[in-house]
Amino acid sequence: MTDIMLEAESYVQASRSLAKAIAATGNYAIFEKARDRLSTDAEARNMLKQLEAAEQKAQLSASWGGLSDHERRKLERMQQETFKQPTILAFLEAQKSLIAELQELNRYMTEKLGIDLADMTKPQTGCCG
Repeated sequence: MTDIMLEAESYVQASRSLAKAIAATGNYAIFEKARDRLSTDAEARNMLKQLEAAEQKAQLSASWGGLSDHERRKLERMQQETFKQPTILAFLEAQKSLIAELQELNRYMTEKLGIDLADMTKPQTGCCG
């Protein structure tokens, strides 16, 4: 094997080890459990589906001249109720904690390696980005 192939294999192995370490964290386990609960909670899924439809409708209304104050308040109430639902709230909190942990990991690795790993994983754009 060439040196490039050995180096690539080393990066793949390091990436797998990092993924396993992340998956072994408490925040990831909590997130997985919350995600599983959300996927099996029909009421929560229905609330999210209704909210998504209402938000899409609001975006269309906004592009056609704006939302009325009544429509805006109705959407805000719907968002508040949805995000107070226990299963959804638990999922959002678990997601927030996991993201914070991953951001901290990225900061640490960026400092130690001198490269911004999160920036490197952003999708490439065809233009200007």
